[in-house]
Amino acid sequence: MAGIALDNSNRIEDSTIIEALVSENLALKKLLKINYDFQSGIEEEVDKQLREEEAQLNKSVIFLGSTHSREEDHRSAHRARSGRMVRISFSPSKPAEEGSQ
Repeated sequence: MAGIALDNSNRIEDSTIIEALVSENLALKKLLKINYDFQSGIEEEVDKQLREEEAQLNKSVIFLGSTHSREEDHRSAHRARSGRMVRISFSPSKPAEEGSQ
């Protein structure tokens, strides 16, 4: 507890101890708030990125569904019978590098 002064009788004044404790308490509360705000900001950014990736994936699925036709069904069935299968795969967008937040 910095800032606590001893008087000539080597006793610490009660008011000095109380002031130091209040000051320390306020400093800790400020640090806790900063930490909470920082954690909340990270959580919000992660949630935002996940929503964006999910929306992009949903757009891709909708696009594929809207271009699908009966003719493609017949071609797919023919490829399956002839051993020529076409595989379509999705990969999520590249995650942000750590430390860039």
